[in-house]
Amino acid sequence: MTRRRLFAPRWQTGHRCHRLKRAFCYVTGRLSFEDANDIMRECERPARSYPLMMLTPQSVLDMAIKRYGEQAAALEPYLADACAHVAQRWDPPAEEYWHPRDWALSTAIDHAAKDGITLADVEEETEYHANPVSKGEDRNA
Repeated sequence: MTRRRLFAPRWQTGHRCHRLKRAFCYVTGRLSFEDANDIMRECERPARSYPLMMLTPQSVLDMAIKRYGEQAAALEPYLADACAHVAQRWDPPAEEYWHPRDWALSTAIDHAAKDGITLADVEEETEYHANPVSKGEDRNA
């Protein structure tokens, strides 16, 4: 019992020191990617804002690789700016049909095309037809 009482204040002090270090890094403009994400997660509850999807260059790159194959890695330098562009201009109520990752990807492709980089679609089966059923086979069997 005594051990727990001693551990809790030590953990709280260490946690507070870490948060102060992150705050200092934020103020001085040296915040790491991981620390920035931690701050956003910690601010969700006080801000009463719970985003369902985070638009990141990595998520757009993953989608591009699925769509265009490994050649999509050439888009990497354009993805952060494309995500920033979409985040500044995104208006969900007016544009619910337009998925932000698709918009960021098309913006990155447009910027890459200006630099002479083009991508060809990769032929792949859709997820819906991954397990086709033959004529004589019953789906519920």
